[in-house]
Parts: sequence; C-alpha cells; structure tokens
Amino acid sequence: MFGGIPFEHFAGGMPGGMPGGTSEDVDTTKLYETLEVSKDAYEKEIKKSYRRLSRIHHPDKGGDEHKFKEIAAAYEILSDSEKRKLYDQYGLKGVEHGAPSAGDEDLYSMFFGGESRRRPSGPRKGPSLKHPLNVSLDDVYNGKKVKLAVNRKVIVGDVSTCSACDGKGVSMKIMQLGPGMIQQMQRTCPECKGQGNTAKTKSERKILEVHIDRGARDGQRIRFEGMGDEIPGMEAGDIHFIIKIKVHPVFKRQGADLLVQKEISLNQALCGFAVRILSNLF
Repeated sequence: MFGGIPFEHFAGGMPGGMPGGTSEDVDTTKLYETLEVSKDAYEKEIKKSYRRLSRIHHPDKGGDEHKFKEIAAAYEILSDSEKRKLYDQYGLKGVEHGAPSAGDEDLYSMFFGGESRRRPSGPRKGPSLKHPLNVSLDDVYNGKKVKLAVNRKVIVGDVSTCSACDGKGVSMKIMQLGPGMIQQMQRTCPECKGQGNTAKTKSERKILEVHIDRGARDGQRIRFEGMGDEIPGMEAGDIHFIIKIKVHPVFKRQGADLLVQKEISLNQALCGFAVRILSNLF
C-alpha cells in the first residue's frame, strides 16, 4: 500500500425549511371556509360543496373568476389526503409548492390578497448542462488542464412576451365533465415551453479550459457558471463537467491510498521478497 500524497480523504427538520411543528400564527382554516365546510368534514362533504360552489361561481355563468380559482385550488388541496394533512399542520406553507397556483398567483396572494408573501428570488435559472469527462488516474494524481469545445444556445435579437399565454407560461382550460361537474386544468404553454417569453436562438461553439485538480475524486463536478444555454426570461444555466476516472492497469485508488493487487507464490509469502512496480504516476 502506497502513501496518499497528493490524494486526500474526502468527507462524504422538514424539506425546504418547513417548520417542525405548527406555529400559532399559521392559518389552517381559510381553505375550509372557502369551501364552506368544517375542518372535520368528510371527503364526500368536501366534494359536494365544491360542486355546488363551482356551479355558482363559474365565470361562464356570471361568477367571479378569482373566487372560482380559489374554490378550485382549495378543493385540489383538501381532496388530497397528503396535502390536507400538510395544510392542517403547516397551513399554506406546507403545500404552496405542490398545489395549483392558477397562473402567476401564489397561494398566499390568491387567498389573502395583496402582495405575495414569498421572498423575491430574482430571475429563474435555466437548466444545467452535464458532460462526462473521462480522465486517467495519472491525470488526477498529477493534475491536468484540458481544453474542451462545447455547443450552447445563445439569444439573437430582442426577447418578446409570448402572445399565446400573455407571458404567464401556462394556459388554463375548463372542461365540463358532466352536469354540475367541471375540471380546471393548467398546462404548460406549448409556444414558449412555459418560459413566458420567446426569442430567436443560434448555436455557439465555446472553448473552455478545464482544470483537473490533484486528488480529484471520481464523480466530482467542475462547474462553469452561466455557460449553459440562454433561455428568454431566465439566467443562463451552468455547465458541469463530471469526472470519470478510467481503470488503471496497475493501481487501484481507495480513498487516499493506491493499491496494487499481485499474485505471489507460497515460497514468496513464507520467505519474503521484493518487487519493483513501474508506473508513470510518479
């Protein structure tokens, strides 16, 4: 077993910061009030009330569209046992990322009005591009710099608001399932792919210099920030090169150590012997 220089040993509440218990100021009654049912209402009662209220407030029958969206969103949550359980414990914070948002409205602004209570997050970031980078054990032992060519999409000209969805990125569709039964569906806008903006793009070839540090691990990522595809209305994503270490004919890496596997005879094992191992690692 050989020493580890320059290899080094690497160290290997609720999701999304959800609070661990119910806070006193968490509202867990608004959705029940919207559907005009009690908190211990059975599933059939919730469904019956939803049908009645959706008929009354349907926009096609002169009802208020915002009220209709509230009813649909409330039913979507309370008719799902898991979402209802989260709402009963954590309020809207527990379900705001999974429940329907009726276009660009979040749950807080939908039910409580006024400005959104979500923290401003700035422009969304586009998806990252991942490229495998096959390197030898020699490369990660000694370190190396390589130049790689990548193709990325860049925006040409001005960005315009999608006319198909008015910049919302989604379109709403109301379907009549039967007498007194309707379903509100939200789908990603096919024109802008949910971005809300459209623009012409072209392919650009870029040369990147990738630095492979000494002691890099298999599966380690080398990130180039903002070098991914450009998408209208979003920040460009990143490019990640993922290190894949090829099998070495002599050595096998184990943490900070280099191992050599060699068959020996019984005589060598009893009497001892010396062996010279040749490698270009050193």
